[in-house]
Amino acid sequence: MTAHDSASLKRTPLFEQHRAMGARLVEFGGWEMPVQYRSILEEHEAVRTRAGLFDVSHMGEFRVEGPGALAFLQYLVPNDVSHLAIGQALYTQLCLPNGNTIDDLLVYHLADAQYMLVVNAGNIEKDFAWVEQQANNFKDVKVSNQSDTTALLALQGPAAQTILQPLTHTDLAGIKYYHFATGAVHGIHCIISRTGYTGEDGFELYCAPADVVNLWNNLLAAGKPHGLLPAGLGARDTLRLEASMCLYDHELTEQINPLEARLGWTIKFDKGDFIGRDALLKVKEEGLKRKLVGIELLERGVPRGGYTIYEHDQPIGVLSSGAPGPTVHKNIGMGYVDAAHAEVGKAIQIDIRGRHTAAQIVALPFYKSLNHPDNLKYSQSDEWVRVEGDLATIGISDYAQDQLGDIVYIELPWDTSQSVSHKTKFGDIESVKATSELISPISGTVVQINEALKDQPELINDNPYDEGWMLVVQLSNPEELDSLMNAKEYEAYLEGR
Repeated sequence: MTAHDSASLKRTPLFEQHRAMGARLVEFGGWEMPVQYRSILEEHEAVRTRAGLFDVSHMGEFRVEGPGALAFLQYLVPNDVSHLAIGQALYTQLCLPNGNTIDDLLVYHLADAQYMLVVNAGNIEKDFAWVEQQANNFKDVKVSNQSDTTALLALQGPAAQTILQPLTHTDLAGIKYYHFATGAVHGIHCIISRTGYTGEDGFELYCAPADVVNLWNNLLAAGKPHGLLPAGLGARDTLRLEASMCLYDHELTEQINPLEARLGWTIKFDKGDFIGRDALLKVKEEGLKRKLVGIELLERGVPRGGYTIYEHDQPIGVLSSGAPGPTVHKNIGMGYVDAAHAEVGKAIQIDIRGRHTAAQIVALPFYKSLNHPDNLKYSQSDEWVRVEGDLATIGISDYAQDQLGDIVYIELPWDTSQSVSHKTKFGDIESVKATSELISPISGTVVQINEALKDQPELINDNPYDEGWMLVVQLSNPEELDSLMNAKEYEAYLEGR
């Protein structure tokens, strides 16, 4: 974010609203955007404790459609688009043949053979040229750039659902994380997506540019009694940094691959060929030469992107991002270090204006907001259950995976037709901290197992309620569900134990 000549910059449809509200405007990715309204700290705190509203209409949106759309996207990105149900989104990247990153993006499955890609504002032209070039090699697929006809607001924070629900007939509680629905918000047609870039619960609302001013004003009015504040890119950056989310041109570039960036969970080598697959597979087999790590300062100072990381007097890497962390009350950063030095707890130094400032490598993320969805049941041993008819899906709660830390191995009953019993062990889970038993909250016959966890147990850390599910069981005694807790009861139980 830099000072700028505003005459050469693009503006969102909300530019005049930002100026009228006294926002400080800066250049970001070729756009004139609000970096803050009152203060970054105040806006950051609002998102963590109440809610904040961001104008992110500068983001790019592409439509990919036609009978060949799925085959094309499977080749275009490393994640597995074939697993997306209609109404679901995923995070992935565009990679070069050498495996390095052109951009990171979201893919939305809008309808049969219809998808939307959401890309970073500064990369719209580059990305669309790449997508269009690759599409020329496929039949029956059409790509179009709809960035100029799409506006986007992000309502983020623990009060987001409370603020938004009175404005729409869409059941927001029924929209799971990384899922979406179409619906009217105060009469304005929107895609309502449970996604975000802050580490908090919230929604991203896609609408027509002609409607976004009314949508912005309606949300601010509805949120005022709940402490909603407009928030700028400054708070967006400190929020995503605390949540350890990558920012393009910092943690991801055309010189960095997703494996180095701790994004191996988004790369599905077994789905078939995709751009960069051979190069990324070679990196995985040979081992990483550098890794993305978290750092926190032990002395006064503020780390910034570009600062050199030292161990004793030897440079071992460079910071990609850095800032004060208002919620964690520490000065934090992320950066790349030689893989041999990427050990949590290692003492390091950051060169801040010629002074070697004491720091240490720490586990990521710096901050995580624990999530316990209302549509699940929970056990005292921290398993969850999702019931659909006579079938129950089982996993472990967000609290459980957070306590375990990085999960490295899981043992499940890998053969279907096995039985599990109420309050009886059905597997083991191992993390960098400990090994724990998995206790079944219900009885029944195993009908489906999440085979992906064999090779990617870290999916449980990334999303314990979606890709991190463990078993599907046919219930033999539904009355056992009565002994489980709802989300509020479970959170009260956690507070008291």
